[in-house]
Amino acid sequence: MNFGENMTAVIIAAVAVILLLLVVLLSKPLRNLFDRFRVGRAIKRLGTASMSNVVISDGMDGHVFIEHLVLTASKVLVVSVRRYSGAIFAAENMDMWAQVTDGGSYKFPNPLHEIETAMAALRSHLPEAAISGIILFGRDSTFPKGKPEGVMHISEITKLPIPGRDTVVSESAKKAWDSLLALKTSP
Repeated sequence: MNFGENMTAVIIAAVAVILLLLVVLLSKPLRNLFDRFRVGRAIKRLGTASMSNVVISDGMDGHVFIEHLVLTASKVLVVSVRRYSGAIFAAENMDMWAQVTDGGSYKFPNPLHEIETAMAALRSHLPEAAISGIILFGRDSTFPKGKPEGVMHISEITKLPIPGRDTVVSESAKKAWDSLLALKTSP
């Protein structure tokens, strides 16, 4: 082996080490970015239009943050995303839900209460509109004892038909959406 071949081997080894180091260092951020992309794509699949990070008055001198709003063919859908991994133990009437991972068990407040609050705030602005809500859990979660009503796993969305440009949106849903757009842009 001559000097040129040795140098080429060293350069190739150095590039391989640098690439491996980049993969290790960037794997979590890349996974998070890909997860955000998947969630965004899934939310778009739920309806014909969407908006994110909406703050509206709750009708009682406060404000409510709504992660996502989606216009479907017949209603406005409130969507809140939970990126919990592991087994989720939950029921509609439980105040605290549990997440079980290899690292232990963690409790968190029932997110359905948050959706109910957001839907009530929307109803105060859109009393005639059909409004519903879901909690969307990411790909790393499972529900070994069953999912409560109002909870959806991201894998379920891929089974839904994709709304197209020809999707007919009810007049009441369109009117509600237009009101939301005006509400979002008003001071």
